[in-house]
Parts: sequence; C-alpha cells; structure tokens
Amino acid sequence: MDTAFYIELLKKKAAGQQLSAENSALLSEWLASDPENEKIAGGINAIWKGSQNYKEDFQTDKTKA
Repeated sequence: MDTAFYIELLKKKAAGQQLSAENSALLSEWLASDPENEKIAGGINAIWKGSQNYKEDFQTDKTKA
C-alpha cells in the first residue's frame, strides 16, 4: 500500500474516527517500519491540532498569500 493510504488512516485517527482492527494493525506496522513514517505522523498530528483553532467558515486571502 502506498503512503496516501496510511495518511488517510492517520487523518481518520486524528479526527477521532475508529479504525478497524486490521487498519489499526497496518498503521502500527507502517509506523514501526521506518522513522520517516513517524515524522509524517507527527506532522499530520501537529497540523490537525493547529487547525482546530480556525473557524469552520475560515477563508484564506489568496491575494495576500
């Protein structure tokens, strides 16, 4: 399976969604298989936590960006 699959699992987990036992095991194995995978997970968790401060109707100013 490719990295995108595991990123989706990480996003679901960060959102508080329950993973199946199979997907939870796959994610654990993937995280343990390479330190880079742990870095990816840490980045996703940090972004998720940081985004909780934004309102649902948040709009970026693309001209300023």
